[in-house]
Amino acid sequence: MLTWLAAAVAFSLSMILFSTIVSALTEFVHRLFHMREIGLRRMLEELYKQHLAPQLLPARTSTDGKAETFSDQLTRNLAFGVKPRGVLAVFGYWFAPRRLQSLDWLEFVRRVAETDVGRELAKQAKPEIDRIVDEIAVRFERFGADASAYFQERARAISITLAMVVAFVVNVDAARLFSTFVSDRQLTEQVLSRADQIIAQLKARDEAAPPDVTDAARRLKATADSQLLAGLPIGYEIYPYCTAKGDGQHDERCAKGFEFLTALTWLLSVLAAGFLIGLGGPFWFQVYTQLAAVLAAARGGKSDDATKDEGAVPSPDRVPPPAMHVAPAAAFIAALPPARPPGRRLLLARDGRPLR
Repeated sequence: MLTWLAAAVAFSLSMILFSTIVSALTEFVHRLFHMREIGLRRMLEELYKQHLAPQLLPARTSTDGKAETFSDQLTRNLAFGVKPRGVLAVFGYWFAPRRLQSLDWLEFVRRVAETDVGRELAKQAKPEIDRIVDEIAVRFERFGADASAYFQERARAISITLAMVVAFVVNVDAARLFSTFVSDRQLTEQVLSRADQIIAQLKARDEAAPPDVTDAARRLKATADSQLLAGLPIGYEIYPYCTAKGDGQHDERCAKGFEFLTALTWLLSVLAAGFLIGLGGPFWFQVYTQLAAVLAAARGGKSDDATKDEGAVPSPDRVPPPAMHVAPAAAFIAALPPARPPGRRLLLARDGRPLR
């Protein structure tokens, strides 16, 4: 019984390790194709088309191309106002994008105030500004919540797809992996001794700030090259690749050649491994904490601190709470100076006050 329980704990740790690799690969894909920046822009464009422009802009104002301009104004990085050109523009887009990935409510209002929508809103009376800002707050939170739900589902689908790819590329045979842990006590204890390192990698991934594409690639390579994978029955030496020397000594199935039932069993086992890896590191961390506590109790010892703190690894699907009251934003809009009349320059005195 203890042998099977220890094998289950080691199996959950290996799933955490593979899930960390998939998470790094998923982050790399998100950063490479700027999925967060593009998603934020699309959400803001839909908010502009469906709500802001129809309510706040005069009917005579053309909105052709204004949604894209609106999203550009709200997502640009204010610290880099000059757009690079030529070769620098191409490399800058991939490695140093000048677009924001997220906007909180107050920063959203401040940036809206700099657009045509904000200038029209500033012309309204104070009670009307309060009402409109309140409505914008509700709309912004609803659009943001729906966008977050869509992004989470898309990220989960990408993660499961990449988990399948990793399972086939690395040749993770779930049945063989578990049976090896059952039969090889030395390997099982070796993996259990690496538990702190594996959990540390998972925590470091969740606690770190979102990396750029080069950081994501570096994390992916570091995790894939980790010595924590050493000794696991994975890779091209085992069935069906059978590149090990010595007539398949590493995997007894290699000596038998091709058999349909054996090949089908391997295929289903790798597909199962991909699905299990796609469940994610936080899921397997919870499984590990419970199994490790049972194993420690069965061995007559005490569980580690890592197994006691089941909330130590936050879920990547967490959503920050909507945090703003409307009053500060409405006051900010109401305090905006009136728009300059066309054809006149705004002159400032030494103390910064406008000269009429």
